[in-house]
Amino acid sequence: SRAPLSLSFIFCLDNFTKKNGGTYLIEGSHKSEKFPSNDYVLNNQKSITANKGDVILLNSMIFHRTGKNYTNSSRSCVVQVYTIPLFRQPINISKGLKNISKLKKEDKAILGFNYNNEPSNSVKSWRQERLKKI
Repeated sequence: SRAPLSLSFIFCLDNFTKKNGGTYLIEGSHKSEKFPSNDYVLNNQKSITANKGDVILLNSMIFHRTGKNYTNSSRSCVVQVYTIPLFRQPINISKGLKNISKLKKEDKAILGFNYNNEPSNSVKSWRQERLKKI
């Protein structure tokens, strides 16, 4: 088995339940390059529930998604992805920060300030760039 290209950590700030969308994944889907059919997804996805304060760790290449939230409350989380250096970060964090002069050199490196390959300015623009390539 190969080492993963990236790992995703989902920090649950609220309970993840089936009613509020939770997280769905397809076990073993990270082993296939081809994306499965909609029927396969519907028949094989599993709902992952978690408590506030839990961390869900998964291979980033596994098929995963959020479910539909049937409640009137939000379901919040923080997602942190750690990947091999070959991949650039998809969003330009530095453009969204104010008063960066207070950041240390190490902090700027972690946030991707030193990349020559300019990342996208927002999630929306990153997605639009990706769609153009498809």
